[in-house]
Amino acid sequence: MLNDIYKDIKAQLNTIATSEDCQWYNVQYEQAGWAFNAGFFVEFPDALQFDDISKMKRRSPLKIRVHVYNQNVQTTEGISDSDIDAHEAMALQVLNILDLHIPTLDGEEITSKLIFRGWQHWHRYQGWMITFIDFECKKML
Repeated sequence: MLNDIYKDIKAQLNTIATSEDCQWYNVQYEQAGWAFNAGFFVEFPDALQFDDISKMKRRSPLKIRVHVYNQNVQTTEGISDSDIDAHEAMALQVLNILDLHIPTLDGEEITSKLIFRGWQHWHRYQGWMITFIDFECKKML
């Protein structure tokens, strides 16, 4: 139900040159020796709760969270401004690419347009600088 949406978003995010990888979020930060220095995780953090909108249609709000991550080496002077600038520039590219984007499959819309809803920094988690970018849309059945 969500995989086609994930694949569409992944295709959009793979156009960002500074990213090395894009995956479905599965708590990868906990893995030792993560192979990629910069990229994205796509997360669907909430359960889908469908409401009947007609005899033949159901609709659910869908929240999508993109984790923008960069591995950072902290020195005695902290994280460099240039590293922070590069991370934020990558996160802004995600926002620009996905805000108002409509995921499709074989030319058919599979959700309503993605609407930007939130931006949260979660910097310095076990050597990772992370920004969450939240979008909302509607999923039809």
